[in-house]
Amino acid sequence: MTWFDAKIVAVDQVATDIKSFRLVPADPQAGLASWKPGAHLDVRAENGIVRQYSLCGDPADPASYRIAILHEAAGRGGSEYFHSHVVPGSTVAISEPRNLFPLVEGRSNYLLIAGGIGITPILPMIRELDAAGRAWHLHYGGRALDRMAFTDELAAYDDRVDLHTGLLDLPRILSEQPKGTAVYCCGPTALMDAVLETAAAVGLDDVHIERFAPVEAAEDSDGTALDSFDVELRQTGVTLHIEKGQTILDAVIEVLPDHPYSCESGTCGNCVSTVLEGTPVHRDCVLSDDERKNKMMICVGGSASKRLVLDL
Repeated sequence: MTWFDAKIVAVDQVATDIKSFRLVPADPQAGLASWKPGAHLDVRAENGIVRQYSLCGDPADPASYRIAILHEAAGRGGSEYFHSHVVPGSTVAISEPRNLFPLVEGRSNYLLIAGGIGITPILPMIRELDAAGRAWHLHYGGRALDRMAFTDELAAYDDRVDLHTGLLDLPRILSEQPKGTAVYCCGPTALMDAVLETAAAVGLDDVHIERFAPVEAAEDSDGTALDSFDVELRQTGVTLHIEKGQTILDAVIEVLPDHPYSCESGTCGNCVSTVLEGTPVHRDCVLSDDERKNKMMICVGGSASKRLVLDL
């Protein structure tokens, strides 16, 4: 992965426990890569912590990026560091934007559902849909209004935005949607799981979600994972033996230390690898069913066959 230095130029408290951070290139002569709604950045702080954050600013702004971070006391330390130590003038390293949650075009109607910090990738979608004159509606839920970010910006969209404190009435919301509606949801795992289940029950099949946390390892999608198996790296000409408790990524970076990776939890998409032979077991939150036919995230994936062959 290529990293670029960026400077924090503004930090704003946008809700209880949520801060937004505006970034510009550290080099005044450098530019920023363009991006589309749904994109995220890998961000590496000065202490080495790397996390992925959705871009929630305006894609039409060529001069800066904006991200927002929820302070999670029980998290892995990233949000604590950003909330406690990152201030205007701080420097971080960032990747170019990558989009694993793209907004599909040409739908007759868009239903947007956000929970808590899940509003971040949805905001740019709203801007794009509104500018294009598309039909859309947002249902945004949170524990309390003061814990819901960017409600001041959302107020400009009047009755196309419904704010909810407490549980969303998903059966009603989803059953009211016309055929052809594209559903986009980001937020807590329980909310996204409920949207998927309810959408299927009412016959909506154009559903897109973005997870911030990996699914449980027990949710192996392609069979029972073996405790140990072999992985052939076809291009490298090396076969690795994977033991119980070891990830494929652990073994791969011993041989290919420059192979990209970041989250090690199946959420960022960096370590995606092409599968040439064998039956992978998927535990990521990134790949579509179609992509899983020949790709896998090696940071969390396993194998249901004694041998996997990767195009590495």
